[in-house]
Amino acid sequence: MSIHPTQFPAFDGLKVIAAFGIVWFHTPHAIGREIGYAGLVIFLLISFIILNTRPQSNTTYLKYLQQRGKRLLLPWVFWSIFYGLIAMRQSYSFHEFSLSGILTGTTIHLWYLPFAFLASFSVFTILKLTEKISTRLLVIIGTIVLILWLIVYPIFETMFTSSPWRQWNYGAVSIPLGITLGQALKLPPKQRYEIMLTIAIMMVILSVYLAQMNQFGTGVSYMIGTIFVIIALLVPVF
Repeated sequence: MSIHPTQFPAFDGLKVIAAFGIVWFHTPHAIGREIGYAGLVIFLLISFIILNTRPQSNTTYLKYLQQRGKRLLLPWVFWSIFYGLIAMRQSYSFHEFSLSGILTGTTIHLWYLPFAFLASFSVFTILKLTEKISTRLLVIIGTIVLILWLIVYPIFETMFTSSPWRQWNYGAVSIPLGITLGQALKLPPKQRYEIMLTIAIMMVILSVYLAQMNQFGTGVSYMIGTIFVIIALLVPVF
């Protein structure tokens, strides 16, 4: 079943909400600012879900890398230079030369762009390699990976404490989640609703688990972000 991205008109409004969430999160001392980080989850899920709706067989790996590189890496280079010049003017010190420093750029806030580039390419690769696998099986595998990933997330959090690895660990959860939601859209309506309702309930349970593991921010932001995206997918908007 082929689904065109224009069938998601609610995504436009959802992006506005997500943008406000990001601003909320970055506002110092804001009440409940952890909830605002759901905006990042929303942006990632929208990107991965739309990627699921496009036929991968018509695009080569190199062509996809070029397309995403132009969209994500060029802005990353531009803003790295911009903030780098500001840092030089204000006599700030740069990151030490390391892989983490390269991926971060000249400010930690730029971590999202190289992450989104590599994460979207990972989703593209997974979808391309699993084209012949049935949609239901891919949904099941994605759900299992998602559950296991969130269960061991607190362990990863203690392992990856430096930037941008901590941020990457957070964002990586959206990969199996985005694939699962995107593939669920290809199923008949009844099964689609059942699977997405199950995922929403599962995210609520996992958020409670993560809160008990001192990962309240991660749990609540993924729960809210996922529920918002599911609503946007299932509720008709004209």
